Amino acid sequence: MESSLVCFIANILEDLRVGKSLVKFHDNSTYLGQFVNDDIEGNGILTDAQGNKFMSFTSDKDGKYIPSKRLYNGAFVKGKLYGQGEIKYKNGSVYNGQLKGSKRDGTGKMTYVRSENKDFEDDIGVYEGQWHRDQRCGEGTMNFTSGDIFKGEWKNGTLTLTL
Repeated sequence: MESSLVCFIANILEDLRVGKSLVKFHDNSTYLGQFVNDDIEGNGILTDAQGNKFMSFTSDKDGKYIPSKRLYNGAFVKGKLYGQGEIKYKNGSVYNGQLKGSKRDGTGKMTYVRSENKDFEDDIGVYEGQWHRDQRCGEGTMNFTSGDIFKGEWKNGTLTLTL
């Protein structure tokens, strides 16, 4: 994390945080989880200043990813989210899918409770498909609560070609 620390409860080994720790930052974000050589890495939950929660997933016996309160497979590498994960937004929206560098990237499902775009208040529903750098990008389907369905190729968050 870039922010300076307010306080922390941690295991210290040779002046480095290791193992499970609780950290609060000046921007009011918190992290509860694993540290490796003073870096956020492995299992944990990061809650940002806006109240959004970032957490990792675990896999069941069949290898399917499921949300886990007991986080077995870490998604943090050097303080950034990677791999399969879940983001719960303060407004109630939820993203389940692949993450890269703390951004939605790869295959994922976003359930919008409220629109992210003030110009499109009806942008509420479920998008399933490809993401790149936090934008809908590639093949995907947006099912609006109004009943409308947009399926096709997306680029920079915009539908460019219908299927």
